[in-house]
Amino acid sequence: MATKLAGHRTPLRERGRRANDRARQRLRQHRTVQRIGERARGALVAIAKPTATTATRLRLPLPRRWRRRPMGAGQVLEVLDALTAAGVRQWVIGGWGVDAALGEQTRAHDDLDLAISAAPAAQRRQDIDAARRALEPLGYRFERDDIHLGAWFVERVTFLHRSGRRVDLLPIDAQPDDFFAKGAIQAREVPCLSVGAQLRMHTGYQRTAADRHDVDALCAKFGLESPRPERKMEPGWR
Repeated sequence: MATKLAGHRTPLRERGRRANDRARQRLRQHRTVQRIGERARGALVAIAKPTATTATRLRLPLPRRWRRRPMGAGQVLEVLDALTAAGVRQWVIGGWGVDAALGEQTRAHDDLDLAISAAPAAQRRQDIDAARRALEPLGYRFERDDIHLGAWFVERVTFLHRSGRRVDLLPIDAQPDDFFAKGAIQAREVPCLSVGAQLRMHTGYQRTAADRHDVDALCAKFGLESPRPERKMEPGWR
């Protein structure tokens, strides 16, 4: 009454303002939940990823959801064909490189390691971009570009498939011709590193069970002795 006598109207809250306030409140709640979810996901990754890496190196069993699906020979050839069609020259290294040199698959693999030419930096970037365009139709997405100082392969560009399979591209410096060779995957000729080069790349660091298997298989087939470590290095392809 006093308000009316003073000549002022009673302030009324409009329906539109109420609806807007409710919408803003829901938006704030949604953003709060989203931030909490992002922080929880980040914390989970920070804990689970090192745990999975450590467990893999120690050869401990992993939960099924953490395990990568094996990469078959057909999928390897599919990747090689895509990169070759894109004009990216590559050599198979790592576990598949050993099996290529042996001419048969001797163990399961969950990734594919490929050395690519370490041409001038500009050309290397072009090759990596071409590789990205070639691998995307196969379901691989760029994950990260790492630098490993003191490794046999200093740079590693990783592409990840939603199934967990991985393709690592590792630029390599100019090497003599006997550094490279031809191997076979599913009776098909593929470029890879020579046996001597592969054995050398497995020196200088503490080998895992898979590394020991690869070195022993190469030495047994070609009548060679297991090489001694040359100097402290890192493989660069794990």
